Amino acid sequence: MSYCVYALIDPRTDEIFYVGQTRDFARRRAEHLEGTHSLSGLQVRQIRENGFVPHMIRLECCRDETAALMAEVFWIELMTSRGVRLANAQAFAGY
Repeated sequence: MSYCVYALIDPRTDEIFYVGQTRDFARRRAEHLEGTHSLSGLQVRQIRENGFVPHMIRLECCRDETAALMAEVFWIELMTSRGVRLANAQAFAGY
């Protein structure tokens, strides 16, 4: 099974609000839809309270976790450099 980098999209605005990586796309989607107390989780809950479901799309498939982490940082940096406001705009040490 390969890893993938994905984005969450707010269907109310069609804007990306989160970038992540996972080895299990379906499980991670289910986890996001539950909504947590993180910034992205709060946004998911708001979306759902308004009668919508966030979209989750694959941005890139990667051969292993290291490549996926590097790709995740790339996509976060690319999005933020283009003015996208992400709920998870952090960087990972060493990449």
